[in-house]
Amino acid sequence: MNKISHTNTQFYKIIEKNADGIIIVNGKGIVRFTNPAAEILFDRPAEELLGQLFGFPVVAAERTELDIVHRSKRELIVEMRVVEIVWEDENAYLVSLRDITQHKKTEKSLRKHKADLQETLRALRSHEEELRIQNVDLRIARQESEILRRKYQRLFDFAPIGYLTLDSDTHIKEINLTGAQMLGYERHQLIGTSLFHLVTFDSREILKTHIWSVFKGIYTTVKVTFEGQNKRTFPVMLQSVAVEDESQGSDPLCLTAAIDITQRLKVEEALQKAHDELDKRVKERTAELARLYKQTQQDAETKAMLLKEVNHRVKNNLSAIIGLLYTEQSHQRIVDEVTYQAVMDDLITRIEGLAAVHDLLSASEWTPLRLDELAAQIIDAALQTLPPDRMVTVEVSPTHIRVLPRQANSLALVINELATNTAKYALKEGSHAHIFVQITDEDDTVTFTFHDDGPGYPPPILRQEGFSVGLDLVQRITRQDLGGEVTFNNSIGAMTIIRFPAP
Repeated sequence: MNKISHTNTQFYKIIEKNADGIIIVNGKGIVRFTNPAAEILFDRPAEELLGQLFGFPVVAAERTELDIVHRSKRELIVEMRVVEIVWEDENAYLVSLRDITQHKKTEKSLRKHKADLQETLRALRSHEEELRIQNVDLRIARQESEILRRKYQRLFDFAPIGYLTLDSDTHIKEINLTGAQMLGYERHQLIGTSLFHLVTFDSREILKTHIWSVFKGIYTTVKVTFEGQNKRTFPVMLQSVAVEDESQGSDPLCLTAAIDITQRLKVEEALQKAHDELDKRVKERTAELARLYKQTQQDAETKAMLLKEVNHRVKNNLSAIIGLLYTEQSHQRIVDEVTYQAVMDDLITRIEGLAAVHDLLSASEWTPLRLDELAAQIIDAALQTLPPDRMVTVEVSPTHIRVLPRQANSLALVINELATNTAKYALKEGSHAHIFVQITDEDDTVTFTFHDDGPGYPPPILRQEGFSVGLDLVQRITRQDLGGEVTFNNSIGAMTIIRFPAP
């Protein structure tokens, strides 16, 4: 018995000193025992816990985490383990409570740290991939850069003009192959050489002023004479610009383009020579043309004077002929005087028509005449002999058509015959008649329509069985002189249609 009592005492001491909270709960969930560690966990003395409902579900062999809030609002996370026991002769539960708050915080911190590490690892992997891609891109860029460098180096070296980089003392820092070949040296022989030693003496002052202007920011172009290998000289055009020396950050450099203008000067000289020769020829030709123009003017004046004299004499001759015919008509006594007088009237009218067209041609200096103006003038001249009690109105459609002088004479005779025919026959039955002339041009053919409101042509004329001197004259002139054709018909009067090729 003493041995059991001693064992119980040892058991109680272990429980009392245990760091874990120990609570014994009976089958109804009432707290029957609590150790000091449990009092600390719940922040309550044993007196407040004993006899109270435990407040948490209790199931044996189950591990559970509890959240405990102290009266001071401090929160704890507690791990609860439950085992079944017999306490004071009744079934009960021994509840073991362990404060795992710090452990949970540590776990949470570890989880966060692990997540951070994983995120960092992912970031590192991503960064590693980016670096790999960038490294690939960088290698490609370097390759492309090298390709471009070689390409532009070739363009630089084999450009059709020389390129030089000079320092402030005109020493050559760099020169392309074209520039070196231009001077007849190897490129390495020219590096460090002053450009002053590569120009003729009379070009040195020009070069000095040019370089000074460039470093002052003044863009200039000058012509100097280079002196290359074996004292060979040739003209060069220099164009320069100042740039900063990025490699050293010191004094600026001068970039110079040197253009060999030997061939250009030869071409310019040849062009100038050709220009001078052309100018000489132009002046000679101009003088010749001026002489010919003056001669032409003199010839034209002479011809105009002669033509004026001829026109005057022709007009006088026609007037004299008309006067003689009138004299013959008034003094001659013929058995058939009516017929004679009619013939004389027709002849006088025809000559007056020719005189009228001659006046028109003289006024126009024998240039093509407008056909509408010609028709109006000839018809008016033919109707001048009408008695005062007879009247004929004339309407001529306006047109732009012009006829040549030779056509004008032929048309004057034709129009005169038609107008005379109207005066003879359209006024027999009245004192008034009307003439309408229409002129058209289509398919390079001129159509001249002469229409009066008289009785019309007799049937034999329409059937081409009768004979009329005037109408026969119209037909012959139209066919032979104008190369055309004539048609006679009646349409509320006599209508004559003449067609001939346009001039």
